Amino acid sequence: MLLESLRDSVFENGFDDESVFVKRIDWTEYLVPARTEDENAVLENRYDVLVASDCIYYATLLKPFAAALRHFLKPDGVAYVMSTDRGWNDERDDMHASPES
Repeated sequence: MLLESLRDSVFENGFDDESVFVKRIDWTEYLVPARTEDENAVLENRYDVLVASDCIYYATLLKPFAAALRHFLKPDGVAYVMSTDRGWNDERDDMHASPES
């Protein structure tokens, strides 16, 4: 239902299926780089711009999220990530995501 609503929003805002892509992604699948013999196949599935809004509800998902962004962004790509302050300030949630993570 959520993905269908996102697709409807894309269409209602004047975009089409060729310029904006909506897909469910399990971020944990990208913690270990995929082994492929064809680097071009990997690059074909990379994007110039990624937009994510209010996607991370637990600090433990920061590293998988960063890994997925790294997997799907072109080398010179840009990710716009918006999130509310979740108040992650205790020791177990003291994690920082970065491209190097």
